[in-house]
Amino acid sequence: MILYDYNTHPVGFVRDLISRYGDGLQLQFSRYFYRPQAILDQRECFDVSANEITPAWVEHQVSSLRPGWELALNSKVKDERRRTHHIGMIDFVGRPAFSELSEHVRNMLGAHTLTMMSYYDSGRSFHGYVADLMEPGEWHRFLGRLLLMNVPDSSPIVDARWIGHRLLGGYSALRWSANSAQHRQLPTRVRSI
Repeated sequence: MILYDYNTHPVGFVRDLISRYGDGLQLQFSRYFYRPQAILDQRECFDVSANEITPAWVEHQVSSLRPGWELALNSKVKDERRRTHHIGMIDFVGRPAFSELSEHVRNMLGAHTLTMMSYYDSGRSFHGYVADLMEPGEWHRFLGRLLLMNVPDSSPIVDARWIGHRLLGGYSALRWSANSAQHRQLPTRVRSI
């Protein structure tokens, strides 16, 4: 069985980026050790040329992880001129109905973002990736809008703690592996709206 397939794993999202922006992108990844309720996690960041990121590359990276460590794609991307951009990423709370997700995304982030988003089931929640690169200031506003999706006296839509961690870190990050007891399922593409 192929675990890191372009059609099911977020590695396929990199192909979407390459088709939009070319293969001169440098993407940032991290290896990290998750500690529940910790303010900062233990994380090692590294850059990779977009054209190197294949299912075989992901398999090699995951098989090289230390016990309990995970692999994540970070939002930081450098273009051919070495300018920094960000991938829009969302860690939703749970796995709400797509009709509910699309309504919230459309209302807070706009119809264009909705059409550019791919969704993956991480086992505990949905992850969203937006195939439009953002300038750093746009990324901060994007995270602010994500927080506003959570309204008082309603179930949360996005993971506010994840947003706090990502603001402290200076980049977003979503898991690509399942190498610890905390995460038992690889993220799997569920649909694009």
